[in-house]
Amino acid sequence: MATETVMPTDEKGLAELLSKVAKDAAEKAITAMKADRTPATPTGQAVRDAAIGTPGLETETEMRDEKNPGIRVSRFIATLALANVHQRTPVEYAKHLASHDRRYSEIVPHIEKAMSAGVGSEGGYGVPTPLYADFIDLLRPRVVCRAAGATVIPVPSGVLNMGRMDSGATATYVGENVVGNASQPALGQLQFSAKKLLCLIPLSNDFIRRAQAGAEAMVQKELRARAAIREDLAFLRGDGGSNTPRGLLSLTAAGNQIAQTAVPSLANTLLDVGRLMNLLDQANTPMIKPAWAFHPRTKNWLLTLRDGVGRLQFYDEMMQGKFFGLPYFTSTQIPINLTPGTTSEIYLFDASEFLIGDTMQLQVEAVNGAAYVDSTGTLVSGFSADQTVLKLVSEHDTLLQHSTSCAILTGVTWGA
Repeated sequence: MATETVMPTDEKGLAELLSKVAKDAAEKAITAMKADRTPATPTGQAVRDAAIGTPGLETETEMRDEKNPGIRVSRFIATLALANVHQRTPVEYAKHLASHDRRYSEIVPHIEKAMSAGVGSEGGYGVPTPLYADFIDLLRPRVVCRAAGATVIPVPSGVLNMGRMDSGATATYVGENVVGNASQPALGQLQFSAKKLLCLIPLSNDFIRRAQAGAEAMVQKELRARAAIREDLAFLRGDGGSNTPRGLLSLTAAGNQIAQTAVPSLANTLLDVGRLMNLLDQANTPMIKPAWAFHPRTKNWLLTLRDGVGRLQFYDEMMQGKFFGLPYFTSTQIPINLTPGTTSEIYLFDASEFLIGDTMQLQVEAVNGAAYVDSTGTLVSGFSADQTVLKLVSEHDTLLQHSTSCAILTGVTWGA
């Protein structure tokens, strides 16, 4: 039972009570001030939580990761490089990184799985399937055919034969008691034979040691700059030689490759665009995912093309990512220096008919001090340069389901 405070009735007792209350209040104030001045000693987990957020809650960085294609596979590859430089096993180093940054926690099981699978046929470790999908997401914005919606067919063995109907069975009207003529569809065959894409990424060991957090961003940047650009070139203009896939230019029927009409003008532009669209219509192309592809020079010329009274003809539509109602993509892998020196090409194709046979595998290896040949053909010693070389190997092949599913305008001088 609570004890009631009896208020004194005399002046002396009242003064003593007020003095006691004031003293207690002062002592509490002093204790509170001391507590404010005493620095807290956070635990290691508290420090990590402050840096990367409370467990169970998404930090701003983690939310950015969700919108950053390729960051997870880049983190996986960077971990291999970091482990190599610091002379630790990949699993050990992945767990070390995860103890400081929980974003690496999801990489640990992938590293463990890759290590348990052992070294692949091409050397290095296989990137687990979920991270391979992240690798493709990284490439997609920079590879026109992937961005346009090409059909990806898993080919784990690297070789696949697939049937194709070149022409269908026919149907006729017949009279009573009249025997109809039977017809057979004409069948063809498509064959995928995986081609190897080798990507070498030299990284400075000083950078890896001193800028650990930036290693994944550097890997991501290099994958875009090397693997994506090379794949884009192969898918557009590869001729099938030198162990490369055949691209749209090589796969398109000769009759669907037509020359630009005379001098560039609005009238001739409209004429040539109509010719390309007519070629696909006449071939009964499904046009499930139709798209244009051209060089940025061509895009910029179209953006500034005016009609007879000075109005921009295509500007508004193209600022919405469309040209003649269809999405367009640009690539610097489409040349602007073809014979006679300043010509280019324009592609109109149904991306759903462009088939990518993919082994769905990516082999990764990190070697400290490895020698490699740079872009100028010079042999570089990674040991002397204090570099770690990342080797990535992916395999795929490309086919066009029907050779008339693409139309190409050649000799293009728009904007030259």
